[in-house]
Amino acid sequence: LTYWPLRGLLNGLMRGEEVAKSQVMTVFTQAGYQAEDAARLSDLILATLGIESDATGTTDRESIFAAWRLLIEAFAHQSPRILIFEDLHWASESMLDLVEHITHQHTHAQVLLIVLSRPELLDRRPTWGGGRQNFTAIALQPLTATQTHDLVQKLSTNLPETTRQEITDRSGGNPFFALELVRGLAERGFSGEAVTLDRLPDTVHAAVQARIDLLTRQERTVLQVASVASRSIRLPMLQAILNEDSVQEIETALDGLLSRDMLTLSTGDVYAFRHILIRDVAYNTISRAQRILLHGKIAAWLESTEADQLDAFAALIAYHYREAVLLARQSAIPKPLPHETARAIFFLERAGVLAARSGAFVEAKDYLRNAIALAPEAEHLRLYECLGDCLIWGDTVIEAYSSALERWRAEGEENPLTGARLMRKLLSAYHSVMRYPKEEEYDALWTQAQQLVEQAGDEAELWRFRVVALDRLFRKALRRGTLDGDEARDGLLTCQQAAAFFERQADWPMLNVALDRWAGFLGTIGEHVGALAVCRRRLAIPGIAAFERGEAVGNIASVYFLLGDYDRCLSTVREALAALHPGEPIEYFAGAVSIAMWSMYVSGQWDESSPLLKALEQIWERLQLRSGAGRVVQDGYMAWLLLAKAREDRPTLDITTSVLNHMFAEDGGIEDFLSVLRDDDLSKLEVEKIATGVAGLILTFFSEANVLAPQKLMQTPVFQNDMTTQCIKIAQAILDDDDDQLASAIDEAETHHLVVHASRMRVVLAQRAKDLSQLERARPVLERLEDRRFLRRLEEVEAVLKGTEQV
Repeated sequence: LTYWPLRGLLNGLMRGEEVAKSQVMTVFTQAGYQAEDAARLSDLILATLGIESDATGTTDRESIFAAWRLLIEAFAHQSPRILIFEDLHWASESMLDLVEHITHQHTHAQVLLIVLSRPELLDRRPTWGGGRQNFTAIALQPLTATQTHDLVQKLSTNLPETTRQEITDRSGGNPFFALELVRGLAERGFSGEAVTLDRLPDTVHAAVQARIDLLTRQERTVLQVASVASRSIRLPMLQAILNEDSVQEIETALDGLLSRDMLTLSTGDVYAFRHILIRDVAYNTISRAQRILLHGKIAAWLESTEADQLDAFAALIAYHYREAVLLARQSAIPKPLPHETARAIFFLERAGVLAARSGAFVEAKDYLRNAIALAPEAEHLRLYECLGDCLIWGDTVIEAYSSALERWRAEGEENPLTGARLMRKLLSAYHSVMRYPKEEEYDALWTQAQQLVEQAGDEAELWRFRVVALDRLFRKALRRGTLDGDEARDGLLTCQQAAAFFERQADWPMLNVALDRWAGFLGTIGEHVGALAVCRRRLAIPGIAAFERGEAVGNIASVYFLLGDYDRCLSTVREALAALHPGEPIEYFAGAVSIAMWSMYVSGQWDESSPLLKALEQIWERLQLRSGAGRVVQDGYMAWLLLAKAREDRPTLDITTSVLNHMFAEDGGIEDFLSVLRDDDLSKLEVEKIATGVAGLILTFFSEANVLAPQKLMQTPVFQNDMTTQCIKIAQAILDDDDDQLASAIDEAETHHLVVHASRMRVVLAQRAKDLSQLERARPVLERLEDRRFLRRLEEVEAVLKGTEQV
């Protein structure tokens, strides 16, 4: 049930008060948050409970996780808190991620978190708690015979010693088993008489079953209904389900179960099982037919009583309807339940959509796949498309849209607009995950999609298709390394017209996509000033999400880098980080921080690296538990590695190398490139695999080693940038073996703020031209940078040149 346990947590923190936005906002404002931030954070908290706000729209899990961490901190500022997460091994994947986030981050409050779980949690999360600060793991071992005997003795002063010993032997160190054996004997009236092993249940399940067998008919019925409801239940639900029984009879039965310690009563008149095994055994005493009836009744009761907040209970209602349907289908004679099936599909689909909006994509996928498994084929197209829409990216998205497309074809391809829409989404998904079908199949899809969208005659879909088609154009340009003028003009015109259309339609998500592609096209043809203006338009889109703002800031920073305006690149990123609202995920600015790291590195502003390094570490700390996610900061860590290498900072060099290896652990292929970065081992560089975007960086390795650069790196890249242009000029001078040309290229690179490369190349030029004056120009820069590696090389060249003069 995704985030269902958070309801109990919030109710506990609110001390039983009704959970509403105003109450949650009060907690934040009392902790010092501005009203605007308190409202935004409260919306994120309520989104996990299925309570949507007009202000939130589509949320993301990083923002939700941060909001919960800040809420816990806010409560802890009121007074120290102890948070207990029970039975975490049963939690959903997203719930586990949230708890990991809370425990992993540096929480600035007096909070003690206690997590209880069976060992199987480590099967799902082998690294749970590993390497974290202030984390203590305690494995509870079975009680010793002495400890068990002491427990039994305190619980059963009226039993003879031989019986206590029999219970000690039979329970095997399991305190719950021992407790159930003692209670069972007391309820059967054994006191003061010896009981042999053969008269004691031989398993904990049998011990619980023996106690259930002693219940009155009414107590047993109430316990069974409670077991179907799962772990907790309220009196109104029992009254509705057991409508033939009086309230007094139900209350009497509840009192009996409380006295037998099978149920407990907590705040808000909520009855819960003392132990989950009692619930499991009670559920197993119910016939299949009765389970079907009870699940259906509970679902219907929830649907009627919670009509004003169905979204908050959608997952729970879906669970009960689905159980009823599955149990009916598993019967010896399968029984159709058309009403329950329809309601199960409806609520599973709704639960999937809500889960996706709260960033719980694993659960969203499960809900929607369960809906598809129950639904008739006529509903599969809609549900598969919904699955693809909810998951946003990944291989499952491709599978979902492909399945929807197959269903559309099976239905006779009657609606061209449906086919065009599905093909457009499928083609976009291929581009998102960079996994394409065979070229012939891929081209055929584009051709058919073009025909369908023209046949459909829907203007909005036509513009969506044209924007997505730009991805194909980009892919072709990158593969051949160039973008011709006609393609650029056509692409720019499409972006401009599409952006105008989507802005008129107030279709903000598609406007964001159109502007993103527009900025990309401008960048490919070197129109960087125009690209900046388009990126700023993205930032002005109403309700732009945090991750989209982070992407837009990263694009602006990248444009400044391409222009060679490294100061503006750095200031843009610094300002964006300073403007982050409380709880906004810094990891969305990973790309911006990484490009700022490169600006800092190449422009020689190394003394100002500290804030960026802290941001980079914070982003990595949040991303490292997610498979593949850390690669968004790989460029930043590569820049950090080169900085550590220059300063011969071995500990930092080892740390950055370790992080980069961790990022690429799943598919490898980084070892050789790290050898190039760390050790200047150019023999391990596979030039044919080098992306054009990093050609400038790779050229510096060859030039600084005074080695001729491969011809492939000398081509003007698709994404033109100032650094690569200047590095090509330097590399070309070495290829031409022209020291005058090299001196001029170095001077020009320095005026373009490539401080580090220019100062190092003066050492190379001094060695080539035997010119000591170049060393004197390089020395103050290298000393300011603390570039120990090249300072040592400068001294070696200086010693050789001065020795030659003396000779």
